[in-house]
Amino acid sequence: HVANEVKTAREGVGLSEISSFAKYRVTGEGAAAWLDRLLACKLPKPGRMTLAPMLKGDGRLIGDFSLANLDNEGWFLAGSGIAEQYHMRWFEAHLPKDGSVRIEALEQKLTGLAIAGPKAREVLAKVTDRKST
Repeated sequence: HVANEVKTAREGVGLSEISSFAKYRVTGEGAAAWLDRLLACKLPKPGRMTLAPMLKGDGRLIGDFSLANLDNEGWFLAGSGIAEQYHMRWFEAHLPKDGSVRIEALEQKLTGLAIAGPKAREVLAKVTDRKST
């Protein structure tokens, strides 16, 4: 019945639990500049998200993330749970030496639900006063 689930998500709305994703919080005065160098994407505006591939110098993919701009609260990254330790080592190896960026692996401190599909905004509108764009 997977076909029915896929059809429902593509034509309506789907919900999935995402606790298995690796989750990171990036903060500090140098966070935006650091992420801009580290990720192959345009950084999202406050309150927005984007897909954010991370590449090695030769262009090979290290990881694929979702990146959210939390405005004054910093940045949120979500990526492959199985690669969390590998990615964390990469992040730490590339942190600026001046301490202007801090990264925290949130591990199981945070979970979430992903809502997707053309009717996702309708569902969100019923549970929040915040505008979703």
